[in-house]
Amino acid sequence: MARGRGNLGLGKRGSGKLAGGMNSKFLTNLNRQNGITPRGGSQFLSNLGNMVGANRDPGKYGQADLNYQEGLREDIFKKTTPDVNFVGGTTRYRQNPDGTYSYTSEADEANTQIREDAIRRQGMFGQQAEDLAAGGWRDAQKSRYGDMMSIYEEELAVADQLRRARELNTGASSTQQFMNQMNTDASTNRLKLGAMNQAFSESQALIDNNLARSTGQYNMLTGVEDKTNRYLNIPAINATGNLGNVSDANTRLNDQLAYADQQQSKGKSDFWGSIFGAVGNTVAPGIGGVAGKFLGNLIG
Repeated sequence: MARGRGNLGLGKRGSGKLAGGMNSKFLTNLNRQNGITPRGGSQFLSNLGNMVGANRDPGKYGQADLNYQEGLREDIFKKTTPDVNFVGGTTRYRQNPDGTYSYTSEADEANTQIREDAIRRQGMFGQQAEDLAAGGWRDAQKSRYGDMMSIYEEELAVADQLRRARELNTGASSTQQFMNQMNTDASTNRLKLGAMNQAFSESQALIDNNLARSTGQYNMLTGVEDKTNRYLNIPAINATGNLGNVSDANTRLNDQLAYADQQQSKGKSDFWGSIFGAVGNTVAPGIGGVAGKFLGNLIG
């Protein structure tokens, strides 16, 4: 009897499903086919992603180099901008809210108190000089004149009594007594005029004295400030430290990423080119290579 598919019911060999299940050669070919044929679904897409380099990180070494160089630059910057503690204060280097940097030099508590006291006294003496110049010198002159004349009051009184006693003892005439009184009054007036002129000079000197004291307090104030300001030049900032290496590291990273992109694109093109090339050669031998290259370049 002839062998065929219709004879499976008679227990004869055939090429149907039942026969294939019992055919060792068929099983061998099936396993070989399953081993070389790409599977569909998520497993195929996952393998495809791995083949074209989707899970790789081509810039991780360049990024690590860049981070290291940035860290060195930050370390250099910090070491060249330390806080400087000097006798009487501290110099600090800090970042401003707008992102810029600036030095600040601060006096310690003792020098701060000296500065505040100097400011207060400078204002006090300056105000006194202003008050005297505005007319207060007249009161000062009058007060000083009274102080000086009070010194001579007792002396003048004693001199007047002695003059009267001499006139009585000598029997001076009224004309002589008048002349003696005139001489005494003239002497007293000269004394008063001298005291008045001296009081005026001293009242004017009070203005100059207060101005000089105000200037002295100002000099004390600026002396404390100059002491702290001298330290604003310490230390010398190296703000560009390691900047060249940072730039080189960034360039190397960009080169690595660009090369990785180029290789990934080339890998995609080669992969799809091989797929379409295989399909093309199966359908029409000799055409698959051209079509695969075109489609691979188009997709890649």
